[in-house]
Amino acid sequence: MTSNRDPEGRKTIFQNMPEWMPRVVTVGRLDITTEGLLLLTNDGGLARAMELPKTGFVRHYRARAHGEVTQAALDTLKNGITLDDGTRYTSIEAELERTTGANNWINVRLSEGKNREV
Repeated sequence: MTSNRDPEGRKTIFQNMPEWMPRVVTVGRLDITTEGLLLLTNDGGLARAMELPKTGFVRHYRARAHGEVTQAALDTLKNGITLDDGTRYTSIEAELERTTGANNWINVRLSEGKNREV
């Protein structure tokens, strides 16, 4: 878990750090079903600057989607989207890398970083 503590009692990354390691904070987070590189730093200011949408820091993801996905549909994300609940997402760049059976591999670039945006 990428968290300081988990209400469900699951182990967190911080419980697995060596005791000699100084205090560090995460830059962003990984959801429970996500895997990837996790950046740790002892510079809280740097971590905050990299997380804030106003800095425009571009995050790169490779996502797997099921079902029918076309590049034309992904291109519409460049204008941003608004969900039914009113949540607004700014421009998202997405490129269909390949399709294998029901799996679509998509390269996604975004600079906002809202919860579960990918």
